[in-house]
Amino acid sequence: MKQIICGLLTAFALIGFGRADLQAEQQPEQTPTVITSDGPLEVDFTKNMAVFKENVCIKDERGEVYSDRMDVYFDNDSRQVHFVEALGNVVIYVNDKIAKSEKATYKVSEGLLVLTGNPRIMEDKNIYSADKITIFRKDGQTEMKLEPRAKLILYRDEKDNGSGLLF
Repeated sequence: MKQIICGLLTAFALIGFGRADLQAEQQPEQTPTVITSDGPLEVDFTKNMAVFKENVCIKDERGEVYSDRMDVYFDNDSRQVHFVEALGNVVIYVNDKIAKSEKATYKVSEGLLVLTGNPRIMEDKNIYSADKITIFRKDGQTEMKLEPRAKLILYRDEKDNGSGLLF
């Protein structure tokens, strides 16, 4: 996701209305990050932010993110992106997982993703949901916290022979 966000920096020079097709510089051994939106891209340097509107889509080799709007906040001095907020009909595809919510916030320096607004994650037939889902990296591993009112819907493997009570 950090590379996806870094691709936004190239957008600051391309303020436009109508369709904004933005592509990060391709670096050796990397595929480009492509960011598109049907609406305008508005950049406010006094507030250190950029706003993509209408059918925002980010794609690269790690996955895809879709939302109605995306607000990107960057550091005044370094111009590095430090916070991203996706709003409205957020859908994130990573490998075989799909996350959906009404709002997603991403703190770049912490690698912290928070989903709110009826968040749920689908992996195969299994579904994880709660009022808030937090996904973060800890000791090189991805961890997830569901709170409050966590709910898991888990399906047994078809090859499961029924041995064992729950696991």
